[in-house]
Amino acid sequence: MTTINKLFDSPQITDEGIENIKHCRNEFSLFLNALSVLDPNGGREFSIVKTKLEEACFFMNKSIANNNLK
Repeated sequence: MTTINKLFDSPQITDEGIENIKHCRNEFSLFLNALSVLDPNGGREFSIVKTKLEEACFFMNKSIANNNLK
């Protein structure tokens, strides 16, 4: 069996990193909720906004994890 490349490995994150990720998710959620008020009908364009925020949150969490490894 080959060794898993660290790019695909599951990192062990510090407790501080886990808290930072929770904070990040909360902030993105608050931002999305605020934007939802501006477009209550949530059309196609707003769906794209949600997808982009989901993507941004994912990469922010990955960045946090990479900087808070055990």
